[in-house]
Amino acid sequence: MKKFLLLCFLFALLGSSYAQQPPLKKVRIGVQSIGSPEVKLKLVARLQALDSTRLNKNDFYDKAIYSPKSVHILEKTVNGKNIKKLYVNSLEGGQTVVYDMNDSLKKIAVISHTFTKTDSVLFQETNFRGYSFKPGRTDTNVFTGKPVEMCLSNNDKYLWVPYYRRDYDPLAQEPSAMAIIDVDSDKIVRVMPTAPLPKMVACSQDDKYISVTNWGDNTVHLIDISSGDPKQFQYVAHFVVDYKLNLDNFGKKVDRDVACGLCLRGTVFTPDSNYLFVGRMGGGGIAIFDIKAKNTWVVYLVPKKMCATW
Repeated sequence: MKKFLLLCFLFALLGSSYAQQPPLKKVRIGVQSIGSPEVKLKLVARLQALDSTRLNKNDFYDKAIYSPKSVHILEKTVNGKNIKKLYVNSLEGGQTVVYDMNDSLKKIAVISHTFTKTDSVLFQETNFRGYSFKPGRTDTNVFTGKPVEMCLSNNDKYLWVPYYRRDYDPLAQEPSAMAIIDVDSDKIVRVMPTAPLPKMVACSQDDKYISVTNWGDNTVHLIDISSGDPKQFQYVAHFVVDYKLNLDNFGKKVDRDVACGLCLRGTVFTPDSNYLFVGRMGGGGIAIFDIKAKNTWVVYLVPKKMCATW
């Protein structure tokens, strides 16, 4: 049921993002997919900021939906009460918008990813191993983050939201960051630094690790979350797939969605939490990480054969 709802909202959000004209004239709410008996989709609601004219009660005009990048559904029971919330990351808006799915998609929170000097308590550290900010950069933790993907951890207690980049870093050459949100209060409780251009984030099945996959420089980083206390979460492994991308050679007009080396993206732990699989969109194949041994096994998939190298 969760996957079905998620697909419905993805269908709605993507449809509204790429339409050449107001989405209400493009696809009407209530339209169902045809052709596949196994998977059926129905457009049940739309969250959009393109057209304020509502022709359907389930069409929600919300200016906070500015370049929606990802959605996540949280469903759990707290003290006998069913909690069901929809989180939407607005990339260019620098916000995560929260809706109550048990109350007709009522907007219940807007989590801002803009940080000022008064938010310094959220940053336990500034620097990130192996990376540096540009010379002369001051107030590195004063920025607006561009939220990308997200995942839940610690028995659905915390929501992790990495930032594509900090707004003062147009080429994503400097350390980025990632917010940890307490879903009970929908407040950010900590911001951790990351490598440049993190996109995918995944939680191990045993709730012991968070992996951060960096689209920007061929690296993956592992965070120990086994304590359950955000103040104690810490990096424990730093993986490089083939080579670490040189970020100093970019021109002013470089497209970092293309200039991303192996363009690491899809990330998932095995059910036993012993291995981590990461897709190499820019180089083909899958990188497999042995979590216990903290090393990498890269599998290259090529026509008619498969070879593996350590």
